[in-house]
Amino acid sequence: PPPPLPDGAEDEDRLHRPFYATIPAAELAAIAEGLESLFALLQPPEDTTVEAYAVWVQERFLGLACPDDDLDAAEEDPVADSGLLQLAPLAPRDEWDALRQVPALLERLVDEAALLGTLDDKVPWESFRRDLSDRLLTTEWSPETPVVGVRFGPLEAGRAVISDHLFVLGLSEGEFPALPPPDPFYHLEERQAHPLPLRRPYPEDDACLWWQVLGAVRRSVTMLRPRFDERAAPWPPSPYWEAVLACVPGLGHAIEEPPIVSLPAVSQAASPGELLTALTLAGRSDHPHELLPARRNLDAARLVLAQRAAWGDLGPHEGVLAAPDLSAELEARYGAGHGWSLSRLNRYGLCPYSFFAAEVLGLEAVPDPQAGLDALVRGSLVHELLERLFRAGGDRNLTLTTTDLTAWLAALQEVAPETLDRAPATYGFLSGPLWRREREELVRLVAALVRWECQQNGENSRFRPHAQELRFGLPGGLPALILEGNDNRTLRLRGVIDRLDADANGNLRVIDYKSGTGKFSVPDILAGRALQTALYALAAERLIDGARVVESYFLLVPIRETTGRLETPAGAEPDERIREAAAAALRSAAAVCAGWFPLARDLKGCRYCDAAALCRTDRHARAKARQASRS
Repeated sequence: PPPPLPDGAEDEDRLHRPFYATIPAAELAAIAEGLESLFALLQPPEDTTVEAYAVWVQERFLGLACPDDDLDAAEEDPVADSGLLQLAPLAPRDEWDALRQVPALLERLVDEAALLGTLDDKVPWESFRRDLSDRLLTTEWSPETPVVGVRFGPLEAGRAVISDHLFVLGLSEGEFPALPPPDPFYHLEERQAHPLPLRRPYPEDDACLWWQVLGAVRRSVTMLRPRFDERAAPWPPSPYWEAVLACVPGLGHAIEEPPIVSLPAVSQAASPGELLTALTLAGRSDHPHELLPARRNLDAARLVLAQRAAWGDLGPHEGVLAAPDLSAELEARYGAGHGWSLSRLNRYGLCPYSFFAAEVLGLEAVPDPQAGLDALVRGSLVHELLERLFRAGGDRNLTLTTTDLTAWLAALQEVAPETLDRAPATYGFLSGPLWRREREELVRLVAALVRWECQQNGENSRFRPHAQELRFGLPGGLPALILEGNDNRTLRLRGVIDRLDADANGNLRVIDYKSGTGKFSVPDILAGRALQTALYALAAERLIDGARVVESYFLLVPIRETTGRLETPAGAEPDERIREAAAAALRSAAAVCAGWFPLARDLKGCRYCDAAALCRTDRHARAKARQASRS
């Protein structure tokens, strides 16, 4: 079989090689040896004394060297030369202080063992770990609290604290006093009447706390409450809100209710953003000094939005990079000598901005965790199974007919275990019960495709498998395909032709596997959005001596259908559609070097695009991009 594809050579159905696959074997062995040494260092003794365990924890984790016969020799406030305390300055101060409590806990465990006369008894590690864990969970310590001018906390914390000003939030019904959680065992009345001394909540405790806190304030109390709930329904005030209003005559007239508007007045702005908006709408220029940078940014953003809303030429904030230094960088990256893969040209043809985000900037979406194989791993495994199956069938001179169907299925059962057994290590996923089901499904999927092809051909098939994974422009393969434009610009193409079939006269058929179900039309090919069928046919015809490609199509493996079919009885070279596809590829490469990255002209692919959250595509932007492309 051919060597693995280099990074960047795969098509959109293939997974890039895992990072560890690019590391030399000697370096991997050194990493494995280092990890094994680390694990051995952190492996606790199986059965030893409490004192020995305490010393081991201090030496391995805290970096404290203590004599075996004198645990008390540890300093009360140790400064570690190694271990976790060496990393403590990188952590917040309170975490550092908490870590320093561990030696004292270990010392108490040893003292307790000595008091009970079990200091020389050996105990399992799990027993010692459980005791230490329980102590850590139940040990309280108070970090040093800096002196602050404003203190936040629960209401009961202010009962014994004299303060000048008090702000109380959430004085709406159900917020304070909060409703007690539902009791799974007894109703409140049952608790009150129960003969046993059950815990009984007393609502009057909240009232007592409320007045105690208010009595500890010397100058002002500010009470706040939400007026509407999450459904925009009126939210009644708390009983304590109403009690305070009843105690202070005229206080009800001092209640401020900010109007519910999207654009508040200057006097009602509650944040820097609201204040900036209010000042701008009021036409005022007396902005605070702290808001001047934000105001300049706002003016610049307004100009950008005005440019986007206009019908003029596309500008620098609409995907057009015209700065000389950027143009030089793009030409150096993607100009003469750059090897283009057709999947990247397809991406540009589908959406130039998506190409810019993924290829030029190198942005990559963080995938959501999911059970089982993701689409790229599944596609890679399907490609590899088909490659090995048809290579084995070609060696046995099998034809894709119903006559040889049984032999094809037997060959699949032979090649599948080797491929799938090493898949977890190759693609970096865990081999578990779900993987066993998925590998069976992959074999069934490939078997269904072979069965479908044989049934389509019946007892006679014009073509038979000829070559698998034919590379061009890649190490170990044919030379690159060179396209020449009318402006003397050249384009180097590389890729992997999944399958070449041949008939008795030597005519070739190009097949490109797709592990998805999306279909392609001839207009998609001519527009540069699905170039494989056209340019793979051209590559096979130019790079293989005496070859003539008479047919090319995509094969959708999951649904067993063909799409994007091109029939070229006279060969690929003279076919006008293939020439037009080559011209589209040249235009895309030239546009990349020119810094032309507008939004997509239509919505094809937006649903699955990783850059959809970044772009601002709308009807106006797409119409403007179409207008610019025509001009």
